[in-house]
Amino acid sequence: MELSSTPFDNYTLCTLNGEITVAEIPSLTPQLSRQLTIEPPQDLIIDLSNITHIDSSAIRLLTNVKKRLEKVDKTLFLLNPSEQVTRVLVKLGLDQSFSIISALDDLRKELTRNRFERYLPFVHNENGLRRLSLACAVCGSQNIAGYLIEPSAYIWRWEEGDPFPTSYAKKDKKPFNVFGLLPIVCNDCGMSSIDLSHFHAAEKDRIEIHAGLIDEIKSILAKSIKQRKRLVEPVQEDTSELFVFPRSKEGCYLAYELARICSRSMAFDKKVGIHFTIGYTTFLTIQFADPSLKDDLINDCRTWFTHVLNDKESYNSLHLAISYFILMNVALHIKKPKEAIAAYNQFTEMMNSLPPETGELDIESPHFWYKQAKNIWHIEIKSRSSEMRL
Repeated sequence: MELSSTPFDNYTLCTLNGEITVAEIPSLTPQLSRQLTIEPPQDLIIDLSNITHIDSSAIRLLTNVKKRLEKVDKTLFLLNPSEQVTRVLVKLGLDQSFSIISALDDLRKELTRNRFERYLPFVHNENGLRRLSLACAVCGSQNIAGYLIEPSAYIWRWEEGDPFPTSYAKKDKKPFNVFGLLPIVCNDCGMSSIDLSHFHAAEKDRIEIHAGLIDEIKSILAKSIKQRKRLVEPVQEDTSELFVFPRSKEGCYLAYELARICSRSMAFDKKVGIHFTIGYTTFLTIQFADPSLKDDLINDCRTWFTHVLNDKESYNSLHLAISYFILMNVALHIKKPKEAIAAYNQFTEMMNSLPPETGELDIESPHFWYKQAKNIWHIEIKSRSSEMRL
């Protein structure tokens, strides 16, 4: 029994084929054990869609894998188990014990929910927001400015022709810039990221959840501390307050610039997903940048998202939807209509392959991004205008 694995940004996908019986356990056990020694630990998804037969010994092995992952605060997901696998799980009374998903896109929602719940114990109220208790994986400081954001807790809308969505607080329906709070920043070394998993969750000098960064990346980030500090030095105000809510436009821009520096350093790891993180961080930076800097940022977006679409198999539909959306906007802005048409047509083709979503759409739905892509397409293409408001 051969197990193939693909590492993603925050999880590993393992694929099995054929039959898993007691005879296969001796060869399968060490292969799965190797996946559990990945540092830092990751959630594990085992694709069972092509398993034609499984017996109770294999289920016991999966149960042991599940327990070992739970010890490091990670989750085992079973992807699209076949009817035969499901029957065995039901017979053993274990069908409710495993986290089962029918498609990788379901994983996105599960991981978002799990991460929110995982970090919820490490927050305290600050002006109505959930301020996180974190520690820097680079310098060890707990002087971190960061907030636990739940995108579904906000109402998301598009303004006509705007490439950036607007978020509203559900309580009073007033605009609230979620993006302005997104990068988490270490006030001491300038480590910054839009990815919460790049920081430790800590309470009273004790690390409760370890950051998802390998030692080589931590070392690279430590070597660039001086570069990050030089970026913040011109700011006259106390930097310990610069990234605390409410952040000024300058504070938001600096948080994203720091995050861009850090994300490019992480590209050394070549882990699947980093190109999207760099591109998306760059895209969000545009909102807060001086107009003189925007063209360079837009060109950077084009570079990084082109990398994403050259490796489509490594990304879920949300990542691809955002990538198509941004590349379409960028192509229109730099007056490359053929690129815009290609991005929009490929986006449409992908969306036609997805099931429709019901209810109110939010920023974590591919349909949400496609809705605005269609609006911009009609506004800009039909009017033969190629100027975007980036």
